[in-house]
Amino acid sequence: MNARAALAALLLASVMTACGGGSTNPPLLGSAPGASPTPPRLGAVLGHANYTTYMFHNYSASNGLPTSPPNDGALPKGTLTAVQSGSGITLYGRTPAGGNNIGHDGIGCGTFFSTNTSFGSSYNVVYAFSGSDGCDPRHDAMVLINGTLYSTTQGVNDTSKDTYNNGDAHALVPGGTPSIVLAYAGAPNQGAQQHSSFTLDQTFGNVLFGQTAKGGANDKGQVYAITPSGSSYYPIHDFSKSEGTEPHGRIIQLGPTLWGITRSDGAGGGTVFSLVLTYSNGIPQPQPTINIIHSFVSGGSDAYFSDHGYLTPVTEGGQTVLYGMTQCGGGGTGGDSHHCGSGMGDGAIFRVVPHMTNGQYDGTGSYSVYYAFQGQDTALPNGEHDGADPYGSLYYDAGSGYMYGMTAYGGSSDDDGTVFRFIPGTLSTYQVIYHFTGKNGDGAKPIDNVIISGGTIYGMTVYGGTSDDSLDGTKGGGNGTIFAIPVP
Repeated sequence: MNARAALAALLLASVMTACGGGSTNPPLLGSAPGASPTPPRLGAVLGHANYTTYMFHNYSASNGLPTSPPNDGALPKGTLTAVQSGSGITLYGRTPAGGNNIGHDGIGCGTFFSTNTSFGSSYNVVYAFSGSDGCDPRHDAMVLINGTLYSTTQGVNDTSKDTYNNGDAHALVPGGTPSIVLAYAGAPNQGAQQHSSFTLDQTFGNVLFGQTAKGGANDKGQVYAITPSGSSYYPIHDFSKSEGTEPHGRIIQLGPTLWGITRSDGAGGGTVFSLVLTYSNGIPQPQPTINIIHSFVSGGSDAYFSDHGYLTPVTEGGQTVLYGMTQCGGGGTGGDSHHCGSGMGDGAIFRVVPHMTNGQYDGTGSYSVYYAFQGQDTALPNGEHDGADPYGSLYYDAGSGYMYGMTAYGGSSDDDGTVFRFIPGTLSTYQVIYHFTGKNGDGAKPIDNVIISGGTIYGMTVYGGTSDDSLDGTKGGGNGTIFAIPVP
């Protein structure tokens, strides 16, 4: 795939263009709802010879904490964004810690950075956050709209009780420095603590949709729209406990409906939901009614607890299908989940088929578990381990037809995570393509997502890169890597 085609594929995933048609209630592929899928045999694993990393920082530590934050950022928890730059590609990203401003419990408020695909000397800190201008940017790629990158910071309350607002929305013209387009006001009228990026409205193209983990009338999170300049803010829905709360991932749009995932509440582990939009003079109106597609239930074969995830649309047989992931549940036998307790499963890939009425998405859909991760404790028939606890979302490479993702833990090396892929709708194509080797090696705990550009897979890990203690006090953890893996 050439650079322009790769960028087009990335933007397709970022902006979430509507696709597909299909019947009102199309048949499901893969596992039936509630069934425990049998994981297929894994494919070949790439060797380490073609693996490249950029080590975020090597700093001196005292008592497990740094004497000062590293200037280049640390502990990246997000997805890179590829932008065409002349004849090449520039990668933009963010770190939630580090930078040259102390702030945020002494570990820094994070950075914007850029690098070309060769890493090394090309790495450049575009901006370091101080707290008053936002703090702790993480999760999801930035979204490129009309030549401007949009992103958010979640804002924090650190342990010394210094309050760094409710987060901010930023605009960054590649090659420049970011500017604040919105400082979230929080409850009861606005959201607070957005963990994800934006989606451009497909109907009129004049607003950006977002969702926050806090804020709104119930301080449980809010779906909203803003103008790109940030001058106008339009609340759409305030979450309540029965609907699910703390949505972390991006909202996506299919025709007149918005689709998303909440992280908590509902039946206990969050929900998959939709909102059917109405407009007045091109402005999306408040929607008091939410459609619950599925409420995650702890235990058994159901998926459970989607942390920082959003839904990724693909077209299968002329119909739109949405894929997402959860950290826990799924009915796998690994039992080594790092967040949900022993025996609660190691996470899952789930599948939602949106339904249509009279050619329009009507806000209903069918849910099923597609794949259950087995974790490090349980080897698959070929002796490999498929990973555990996927944070984040899936990336669809339209050129190859593969869906890519990462698990934060598990794998065959040392419980340090994996990169995997599969062809949507064809369960037997699932394969792990890389096992991370550890905190002192090529990286550990990859979260969020990968992107593909020019035949190479790019992503980040939270730890790894050095043998030093990490900025958050993890002994021998390192402060993270940017990695590059050739597409198999």
